[in-house]
Amino acid sequence: MSEDTTFFGKLQKSFPDLYKLIQDRKYIVLEPKKKLIVASSLTKNFYYNHIFYKSPYDPSLFINLNGKVLKYEHPKFTSYLGWKKEMILTIKDSFNSMSSDITCYQLDNVCDEINYTETKSIAKDNQLKKKESMQQYI
Repeated sequence: MSEDTTFFGKLQKSFPDLYKLIQDRKYIVLEPKKKLIVASSLTKNFYYNHIFYKSPYDPSLFINLNGKVLKYEHPKFTSYLGWKKEMILTIKDSFNSMSSDITCYQLDNVCDEINYTETKSIAKDNQLKKKESMQQYI
């Protein structure tokens, strides 16, 4: 991956303080695929949802700068604490950025509930069927 991608290009240009924080604290960046993001969605809050550090108590838990937690089970992350939506994010690639040695994982989706797109369909068996009375539900 090159540094001139939309995600990192905007991060370096618009939020240099945040970029330096990632470098200094050795944070991990979860980068969505290019086709899933547009430059206008790359706000500071969007980046806060994609910059993580490992929990000092449980190395399978990753906490972002907004305080939301993803659980890592190779090769995917799942929403764990603080998220309103259930998300499954699969790692498609991992790399270190060339100039700054930032650890990055490229995901198949975004770590943002607004821009997250559901990739699985709900089976008809899992849907609630209408019952005629409260007793039938119990």
